[in-house]
Order: sequence, then C-alpha cells, then structure tokens
Amino acid sequence: MLCKICEKIEKEKELKIYEDNEVAAFLEEKPAVPGQIILLTKQHFPILEQLPDKLIGTIFTIANKLSSALFDSIGCHGTNILINNGIAAGQKHSHFSINIIPRTENDN
Repeated sequence: MLCKICEKIEKEKELKIYEDNEVAAFLEEKPAVPGQIILLTKQHFPILEQLPDKLIGTIFTIANKLSSALFDSIGCHGTNILINNGIAAGQKHSHFSINIIPRTENDN
C-alpha cells in the first residue's frame, strides 16, 4: 500500500499546481495562510538525507520558482520555506516535503 502522500500525488488533481517527472506541488488543503504550497517528491523518500543529491537540487530549484510565483501572484512580502525533517522535527507523514508559506509584513 502506498503512503498517504504517495496516494495524494497519484490521485489529487484539484489542488495540484505543478508537476514534472520528479516532484509535484499542491495548494495546502488546510493552509496556515492562504496560498501555502506543499512540494513533494514523487518517489517515496521519508527524510531529506535519503534524497539523491540531484533531486535535492531539483526540488530546491522548484521551491525557489514557486516562492517567486507567490510573490508575483498574491503579492506576499516574503516566504517561509520549511522542512520538518523526521517525526521528532514535527513531520506529520513519513514522506519528504517542503512547505512554502507566503508572508506579509507584520502578519505575526
């Protein structure tokens, strides 16, 4: 059986905003703030240390592009780019992801 995140990558179409052969990005279903994006590896890797170096470069390049798109599309003033790497670090699912959270000045 696939993990919940692998299933989401395969089945979720409505919230998907980006996809290539290696990664997929979705608008977060329950965002901390509107516009929050979750960027996922299509291949199952539980934590950052298990990603091949080439994929690390790819996913951070895409995270940068998605962050720039948030600046352009919703006019945010910054972004938090977060990785909860492992259960002890707050990772909810055993599948590597990057959260891109748009921020505005004084949004607390």
